[in-house]
Formats: sequence, C-alpha cells, structure tokens
Amino acid sequence: MAADLRPDLELLASDSLQGREAGTPGAEMAAAFIEARFRALGLRPVVGDSSYRQSLRLDRVQIRGGFLAAGGRQFRHLEEVICWEGAPGQDSLHLPLVVAAGAEDAPALAGKAVLIRAGMAEIRELAGRYRRRGAAALLAVTADSPETFAEQSKLLRLYLAQGRMKTGQDSPMPILLVSPLVASHVLKVPLDQLDAAFQSPDSLSPLPVSIAIDQVWTYQQTDNVIGYLPGAGKPEETVMVTAHYDHLGERRGKLFPGADDNASGVVALLEIAEAFAEAREQGLRPYRSVVFMAFAAEEKGLLGSDFYADHPVFDLEQTVVNLNMDMVGHLDDAHGPKEARFVSIVGSDWLSADLHQIHEAANARYTQLLLDYTYNAKDHPERFYYRSDQYHFAKHGIPVIFYTSGDHEDYHQPSDRVENIHFGRLQGVARLVFYTAWEVAFRPERLRLDPQD
Repeated sequence: MAADLRPDLELLASDSLQGREAGTPGAEMAAAFIEARFRALGLRPVVGDSSYRQSLRLDRVQIRGGFLAAGGRQFRHLEEVICWEGAPGQDSLHLPLVVAAGAEDAPALAGKAVLIRAGMAEIRELAGRYRRRGAAALLAVTADSPETFAEQSKLLRLYLAQGRMKTGQDSPMPILLVSPLVASHVLKVPLDQLDAAFQSPDSLSPLPVSIAIDQVWTYQQTDNVIGYLPGAGKPEETVMVTAHYDHLGERRGKLFPGADDNASGVVALLEIAEAFAEAREQGLRPYRSVVFMAFAAEEKGLLGSDFYADHPVFDLEQTVVNLNMDMVGHLDDAHGPKEARFVSIVGSDWLSADLHQIHEAANARYTQLLLDYTYNAKDHPERFYYRSDQYHFAKHGIPVIFYTSGDHEDYHQPSDRVENIHFGRLQGVARLVFYTAWEVAFRPERLRLDPQD
C-alpha cells in the first residue's frame, strides 16, 4: 500500500495545485482528482446519477476597521474590541444590550445585542443559536483579563487581515470579541466584579451599544466530494470515513503545499476506498453503507463539515460513526524515528466504549501502531477534539475517532512537503482506519452510545 501512496500525495502537494486554498483553482483541481478516483473505483455518486459534489458558497469578509461605542466612550478594532465577523449591509447598528449566562438564557432577544462570556471554540455555535432567536449582534468576552485580550488581539491581527470565510447558508450577524474592560464599562460594574455580574444577569442594566464595521464581502464556490458503497443489510446506516482536502494556498509570496495537512489524509482516504471497492468485487459487501467524504474549507473554520452537518446527504441519526484523518503522515515533536509507527487518537472513548474497544482490537490484531492518547484528555489545552471535521459529527452525538500527527515543526509552514512524510507510518494509519471501518460496517450490532452527563 505504501508504494501507491506517494504518487497521489506528490500530486496533491505539488506546486501546480497552489496549496489548495478553498475557493481557488488549486482546490478545484484537487476536488476533480478525488472525484475522478471515486468514479474509477465505482463509488456511487450522491447527487443524481453522476455528481459526487455537494456545493457550498463561501462568503469572505475583509474587516478593515470598526468600533464599539457605549456611554460616551469608543472602543476601536484590534485595541479594546476585535470585529470578528460582520454582516453584509450592516455597517452601522444601534442596539439595546442584554446579558446571557448560557445559550438558552436571555429571553426577548429580537433586535438586541447579546453579551456573553465564552471560549473561542464556542463562538460560532453560540452565535448561530442566538441568531436563530432573533439577536442582532453578539459581543463575547473570550479573555480572562485585559492583558490576555491584548495578546489575543496581537495573535489574531494577521489572521483577520487575510479575511475570514463562512458558508453562505445563514444570514450572518456582527460578532465582536470584547476586552473585559469593555464588558466592565457596558455593564457598569467594576472589573473585579465581572464574573459575579455574568452569574446574575437579571440584576444588570447594561448600556446600549453602537457598532460600526468597515467591511468588504466577496463570494466563492467550493465543494465537498462524496462517494459511497451501499450496504447489503442496513444500507440506511452509514459509516463515514473522512479527510479534508484544502490547505492554506499562497501567503506573502510563499506556497504552503500541505503534504501532511492534509494531502496525507486524502491519500489514506483514497486507499481505504480502494480496499473496500476491491472487497466488493470479490463479493464482500458491508452490512452498512460506507461513505467516503473529502471536505472542503476545513482551514477556513471547518466550513465544509459544518455545511454537511446542516445539510446532510445521509441521515445523521443513521450515521453510525465518523473516522476522520487530518495530518497522518508526519512525525510529531514527541515521537522520533524509532517511534515512527504511531498515531495520536482523539475521541475514540468519548461517546462509545464499543468504538474504542473495536479500534483497540483492530490495532492489536492488524497494525500494532503506538496509540498516543495525549490529546484525547478532555481538559487538554489544545482541544483537538473540536479542531477538525469530526467535531460536527460528535456534536450530534455520533461517535468519532480523530487520527492525527499532532503538532510538528512543519505544521502550517511552507516546509510541509512530501520529503517530510513518513510513508510507512501513513500506510499504518490507513490500515488501522480501514480495519476499524470494516469491523463497524460488517458487525450486525450498531455501536452502543454511552450515557452522557
């Protein structure tokens, strides 16, 4: 299998694909290559009789400046506030403000701005909830001190300058990250009493706010690429094997080829699809349908998988598992050449003990990889469980496993090239995912879900 992986990976990480940034010709070339391979393997298309594409619109917003004003004071973008997301046609708003301690708090949101305290990973989901309840803007305190907010602003400055993308599925609303100092001002409470104020929002009388955002919007198209093999027993139940195919493209005159992130996951996906297709030709049809999906726009904020979860091709309630590969060919900083046959595992035991046992048994019997569960800790600061496409399955209660290299020196660097890929390791991960998917797809019993708190 390893000998077959190099040509595909060299193509996907070649200069001709220009780093595969979502919405660019290079990403379209990658999608076309994956689609052609799905067709050649005899996978079934998902749209009509011929298309393997699920199209989504990408809305890119370039925020050039802005401010929030309240009570006679003005707080500027990248100083005391961060204009995180805008909304077309809403350059200037004047809104009453309410405070929410949780996602279901703060009734009567229509036409109001909502102030919350939340982690960065929660912002998008919370914004969607409040928007659906009529909120007109979201202000989020994501830092625990003014000093931490200043560091956050510094880190996000370059990221925001490049423009942010979101899918065009929802009407967006302005989102501002605000310093604790700003929250203290609009709530009219001392800074050292801010935590207590968020615990008792009904006792507050916050100032109304004015929001101004200097923003430019552009629009692009991209596609998730999906093919499947129907099951012989319960075709309505699906086993999802996934990897994202986009990367960072070109930035500041440098090409980011993304060999590990995530050409490695895509070539593993294609090899697993080929193995299932060959088994089908030998008369071995899985009990459940097996779906192979290459996601678009992961690097833009998990947008392809987010769109799929909101517009599923296959019933999410009948989706049994998601096995997601993202960066599976590189050695990480914790494992040297003597431990090359390793993989970091995240999520295998979070929702289903059955899945964890199947995955462990498959490794013991077939691949004997070193399974590193460091990033699987629920309190791990890197929060890998939430940082790749499997999250949009897990949030719906679908068991997942995230296979990854973890952090390494070439992550999101121009040096993430084919010569730094360990093909023996990549082969081992692909085999482990194959055997795990095989067991889940062929077993008569569906995975049992564990009770959740």
